[in-house]
Amino acid sequence: MFRKEGDYLLIEAFEDGRFIGRERVEVREYVKAALEFLKEYLKGTRDEAYLTGLERVKELVRKSKYKDVLRD
Repeated sequence: MFRKEGDYLLIEAFEDGRFIGRERVEVREYVKAALEFLKEYLKGTRDEAYLTGLERVKELVRKSKYKDVLRD
């Protein structure tokens, strides 16, 4: 489960309906990690739908207050 608290995400994990852990992550770091994951996952693909999707995600990030994560 994800819940935004200011500039942080509260991520709670459950297994078989039982709570097993919680982590508080800065939204900026989460966005950066998600983009890096997508780039790595799609490396070498030629599927235009996936590549267009990645570019659309980057476009949304550029329009957000987290646009600085694309400069790294």
